[in-house]
Amino acid sequence: MKRLTLLLLIITVSLSLADAGYLGSVSSGPSLIPAVGEHPAIAMTAEEVIIELHPPEVFIHDDGWEEEISRATINAQFLFSNSGAATSVLMYMPAGITTVFSPSFPGGAYNDELLERYRVWTEEGELPLRRAFIGKYNPESKQDLSWEEYARLVEPLFAEEPEPGEPFFFQRIHLPEGTPLPDGFSNWNPLHYAKSTIIYWSVNFVEGEDQLVYYSEEYEASSDYDMRSKQLTYPLFTGAGWNAPIGWGRVAVVVSEPSLWDEMFFYTGVAMPPPTWQRDFTEANFSMLDYLGYTHELALVWEFEEFEPITSNTDWYSFYPELGDMGTFLYSEIEYGSLEEGTEPPEQPWSSSYIKLAWGEGGNSYFVVPFEGLPLYDAPLGEELGRIAFGSTTVQVLEITEDWAMVTIHDYMDGTESKGWIELYPLGDDGLVKPTILPML
Repeated sequence: MKRLTLLLLIITVSLSLADAGYLGSVSSGPSLIPAVGEHPAIAMTAEEVIIELHPPEVFIHDDGWEEEISRATINAQFLFSNSGAATSVLMYMPAGITTVFSPSFPGGAYNDELLERYRVWTEEGELPLRRAFIGKYNPESKQDLSWEEYARLVEPLFAEEPEPGEPFFFQRIHLPEGTPLPDGFSNWNPLHYAKSTIIYWSVNFVEGEDQLVYYSEEYEASSDYDMRSKQLTYPLFTGAGWNAPIGWGRVAVVVSEPSLWDEMFFYTGVAMPPPTWQRDFTEANFSMLDYLGYTHELALVWEFEEFEPITSNTDWYSFYPELGDMGTFLYSEIEYGSLEEGTEPPEQPWSSSYIKLAWGEGGNSYFVVPFEGLPLYDAPLGEELGRIAFGSTTVQVLEITEDWAMVTIHDYMDGTESKGWIELYPLGDDGLVKPTILPML
């Protein structure tokens, strides 16, 4: 009962926090909005994403409350090829997700400032951006309305009614204030549940020609309530739905102030090839291949060829499995079957491709990722001492030596404590990183 009370208290507190960075920032490259299935002719030939971290800024509100916000600038270029006829394609990227700690959308559902953080353009000029929502379609949300009547309320992107459980893209989650509501509807509840808000745009493709899409975003990092620990989550959706894997790509993390490297206490590419540290890293330029872009003194780089990212749902299960007490929540769902009837078990937190960065103060408490737990060793590459349980343990990191960490383990189910070494970034059979722990936020 004490744990439930604490969880309810945290949810209540989160409702009073209106800014964008709390426990819900997410960004990615463009993903296809499918009208029907995958696109048969459009493929991503190449991509480069530059994530530049900036020092925190302190904002003083009218009531004297100080808020520390950390931002990143994300600049990217995506080269698409079209092997078919001329067409127009809707693309999107997630702009914010709801969590149990932050049940309203970061920045507000209809905050115009949200759109101002993004720019997308091609060689022909800047593209208009629009906001929408995505959820799994639940026909019960219509209540007694027909699909045609319900569509006039939610303004779906596509005229055809989705099948139950299919992705549902719609533009209105609440009716404007003062609008008469149909019987059974209330402005206290959304017209349809949404897992994330998205930014989308339309790109024109000429028959048989390439198209270069540029993207820029001012990203606000997620933070804990004390604004000490910051995180950035960048999922790779960019191969999903297209005609082929990403031909070549790289995601590079750089900093505007060298001291920020000292503040970074965790980084990983989940379900991605291992990264490398590169000195004198030079940005690419897809429009002028004989011209090299800006050079950075140091960069953390994920590079890949013919890579098909593993996609996931756009929700907190996938990108923030380590939120506060959520390890216990996930554990109880899996171990004791407390999932709601008709819902699927959550995916492994390492089952989709995304980059996770953490910096600032903190970095001591971690969440065990694999549902089956993980082995504890007496030394790096040493003898196994036992296994650390998923969900019922917290991990305190004492020391990190390359890809290994010395940790202490507290199991609050039986009160035992242990100490040993764990491997941080083991590779799966597919050669992709499957991290064993993630920093709690």
